[in-house]
Amino acid sequence: MIILGSVLVQFIAQLVGAGWGLLLGSSALAIVADIVVPLGLWIVAGAVPGLQGVQGWLAPFASVRNLLSGRMDAQLWAQVGVIVLVWVVALNAAGIFRVHRLSESGGR
Repeated sequence: MIILGSVLVQFIAQLVGAGWGLLLGSSALAIVADIVVPLGLWIVAGAVPGLQGVQGWLAPFASVRNLLSGRMDAQLWAQVGVIVLVWVVALNAAGIFRVHRLSESGGR
């Protein structure tokens, strides 16, 4: 189970990085955003008492820890699913939308 978790963590990380690249259009900005945004969300959600319950559902670090532990249950898989929807599907969809809009407007 740990090997599957490791592969999933790397696959998700690659797709998140691609999403940032598509959305921001700059490799340098994408690299910074890929580190700063999830880390900032993790810190803020952990520091604000009312947000601590959503930290595992929105910040990818909890899912990474759980996947690499090899001890997954239905709720932890659901958290991974939400992380994938937010950080992979939504980010890549927004990036593809941005690229599509740019191509329609002639790259302006």
